[in-house]
Amino acid sequence: QWAFAHNGNVEAILQPESCCRPYECRFSGATDSEQTFCYLLQEIARVMPEETDPVDEDWFAAVAAASRVVAAHGPFNFLLSDGVHLLAHAHDRLYEIRANVERNSSVLLASEPLGSTKGWEPLVPNTLRVYRRGRCLASLSTAETARDSNPTVCPVERDDQLTGSSRRGSL
Repeated sequence: QWAFAHNGNVEAILQPESCCRPYECRFSGATDSEQTFCYLLQEIARVMPEETDPVDEDWFAAVAAASRVVAAHGPFNFLLSDGVHLLAHAHDRLYEIRANVERNSSVLLASEPLGSTKGWEPLVPNTLRVYRRGRCLASLSTAETARDSNPTVCPVERDDQLTGSSRRGSL
């Protein structure tokens, strides 16, 4: 039920002496994408015991900390989902546009604005955003100086900041 995509170049983590060697997750290829995905899953598993319900903040913080480590090796923008939450890490560039259509919220994320730039907002570099059902739940800093930062509330989603109408489909 996990999905992952990234852009950037963190090939340095493929080196045997790298910081980010996954031990519990085995990948079949030799790409930085596979290794970073396995590494993130490994770090999440450390705070998500199978026999209990995870506390969202624990695994969000684990992903933020792992993102900081990987991003030290190069540009690392990514999207990660557990099927309920969507986590978006903006290392150097990531944009979002939100829509609210008939009480349904949605978010579209891209490394560059698609089509017209109207409505697209850049995410702050070194930020991990957490979304559920199209709404931003939390924002965590992944900057080197934010090692012990707690999740903060996302920018207010006022109706006048959201795009879309009942005549248009959801993003």
